[in-house]
Amino acid sequence: MRPNFDPNSEINGNQLNYVAVELSSEDIDRLEHDVNHNLLEPHDGFYFGELVIDPDDIADLHAFFVCARRAFSRGYRVYYCANW
Repeated sequence: MRPNFDPNSEINGNQLNYVAVELSSEDIDRLEHDVNHNLLEPHDGFYFGELVIDPDDIADLHAFFVCARRAFSRGYRVYYCANW
């Protein structure tokens, strides 16, 4: 079940901590588009992040796109769950 989430709303990070968000194939397509067109915005924080997106992270994202599409083709659902 996909939680209702408005990406334009003001939220604090704890509201999405450990919440599994189901991703659709359209979500994967949109994320891949944004990665391929350098549209991701780097963020830094107290415990994580940098002002530059590491090339290894981009490579990991491309591997994730392949795995996610394989999962969809086999009838599985794909979820994202953040923890911080």
